[in-house]
Amino acid sequence: MSKHMQGKRYKQENKNKKNTRSIKQTKNTRNTRNTSISSNNFNLEENVNFSDFNRKNINENKRDYRRKNKKKQKKHKILYIILIILIIIFIYSLVTIIRWVIYNISSKKINEEIRNTVVQEISEIENPEQTDNNFNKIDFAKLKEINQDVVGYIEIPNTGISYPILQAKDNEYYLKKDIYKKYNSCGSIFMDYTNNPNFTDDNTVIFGHNLLNGTMFAELNDIYDGRIGEKIDINIYIENYSFRYSAFSIYKSEPVKEPIQTRFQNKEKFIEERIEKSRINFNIYPNSEDGILTLSTCDNTGKDRIILHAVKTLEQIVE
Repeated sequence: MSKHMQGKRYKQENKNKKNTRSIKQTKNTRNTRNTSISSNNFNLEENVNFSDFNRKNINENKRDYRRKNKKKQKKHKILYIILIILIIIFIYSLVTIIRWVIYNISSKKINEEIRNTVVQEISEIENPEQTDNNFNKIDFAKLKEINQDVVGYIEIPNTGISYPILQAKDNEYYLKKDIYKKYNSCGSIFMDYTNNPNFTDDNTVIFGHNLLNGTMFAELNDIYDGRIGEKIDINIYIENYSFRYSAFSIYKSEPVKEPIQTRFQNKEKFIEERIEKSRINFNIYPNSEDGILTLSTCDNTGKDRIILHAVKTLEQIVE
């Protein structure tokens, strides 16, 4: 083989080698590119997955926050409602107390004014010898000018009990009305609506509130506790007569729906039972022909009633 042919062959082999090398390099480059793309795809998938995970966490956190926020809002609403209720109760109680104080002051003032106007005590009478048995004089004309429902006047010596007696068509009217027929929670002293206003029934019943300021029939509780003594006299005045009653029984009783009896089929039995129930032994024993006076009020708890019974021991005509 000539040198020229050998040179050509050598060149061709070198060219083939170069082509082979170039093809390998191209393949390697492609493989590298493919690997890079795959790697990038993997990283992208990882980023996508991580982003989804973050979104889920964020959404869960948001839901948790909303749930907690709703619970807080509910608690705040409940506390707010409770606060409003407490404020309303406080305001209502405060208004009730203020009204109670106002009514007590008003009632006390009215009764003192009436007492000073219509009651003429023995020491003020010009000829006291004309007034027997320590009876005062009551100006019923002035009382009738104020209220035609006035039927009498009651006094209990050694106490502050000194009030007009009113009578309506039922036993509810004067529970919360004063002598001027105006609303007052202290009410008035009043006679049972079924009674004869002349005190001629077997049993005349008079009601009155037990007030914390010590007025109305509050001092019946003191009589019950024995703080006033064992001799209790009650003076009753009507337009033409003055009566004296002496207590023979006092006790506590549960409130009953049935009215207190004003007439009896067996008066002796009634008297015996009341003497046996009495907390204090007054040593007075009425007979069946004597007129009875009953006073009724609440005890200091407001749950039970204090009942006092007295028998008529004296009657005097007022000229």
